[in-house]
Amino acid sequence: MKEYTLDNDAGMAVRIADIGATITELHVPDRDGRMADVALGFDSLDQYRNNTPSFGCVVGRYGGRIANGRFEIDGVIYELATRSDGHHLHGGDAGFAEMTYSARQHDGKLTLTAESPDGDEGYPGALSLSVTYTLTGSNELIIDYEATTTRPTVLNPTNHCYFNLRGHGNGDVLGHVLSVASDRVLACHPDNIPTGKIDDVAGGPLDFREPARLGSRIPDTLYQLDHSFITADDMLEERVEVARLLEPDSGRVMVVETTEPSVQVFTPDVMAFDGPAKQQADYAPYGAICLEAQHLPNSPNEPTFPSTLLRPGETFRSSTSYRFETT
Repeated sequence: MKEYTLDNDAGMAVRIADIGATITELHVPDRDGRMADVALGFDSLDQYRNNTPSFGCVVGRYGGRIANGRFEIDGVIYELATRSDGHHLHGGDAGFAEMTYSARQHDGKLTLTAESPDGDEGYPGALSLSVTYTLTGSNELIIDYEATTTRPTVLNPTNHCYFNLRGHGNGDVLGHVLSVASDRVLACHPDNIPTGKIDDVAGGPLDFREPARLGSRIPDTLYQLDHSFITADDMLEERVEVARLLEPDSGRVMVVETTEPSVQVFTPDVMAFDGPAKQQADYAPYGAICLEAQHLPNSPNEPTFPSTLLRPGETFRSSTSYRFETT
């Protein structure tokens, strides 16, 4: 495994591995200039090759769930790899998360490219993918995706970084304050497969239109957060702010902007993986939050959802940024 470092004059630094295009470290300052690595991860190469929690990696071809591991394009049904619950998640058994990318560092950026062959995890079409990380002088980490295919396919990549703005392994995130620019959330069955309906968040535990401490909703009202907040009706041409996360003690703030139409908010109640975390850290229950900008889960089987279909001759483009500030 090779790792590459991007840093800036403001003191921020990010390390990215060629396996899974994975963010392995993300160092940002607090209000007093003290640095902390706010991204969860591993020290072991073997763990990154079997990255069960998907720490920091790009997941795909499809980030999120596809019901029963199947979808149809132009009258042809495609069968995908499924988990024990019978559904497809995050691209299958390996997907983008365990691919080894070719890397090129240039102009303060890191571009990683890979080929997903026709039939990979059951998906049609040979897919060419590039992921470009850019770290700006204003402490903004931008992730740009671009892809083409040789056959009609579906595509929904996202980054699956777990954040703790206190620093990874430094307790839970229940004291973090979250706001999400969304008044709609996707209704789901107990197995997290969408029902096809959209719920209004107003007045409920998923109403984060005004900043709310995560501990005021979890675990008393919500078992955990694992919900798709709808932030636009379709893919946007320019990034817009969709979420803001504050850790009051350190003063660190993370602002999420994206061209994607939704953000999946996930606060795992347990961290299920074998072996130690990086630097022998102990990851507590609710020890991180994921803010995954993406299309809605199960979109290939829901015609009213924004489409994830990609055809030959088209170029998929998506952009998400994580900007770090202090207050």
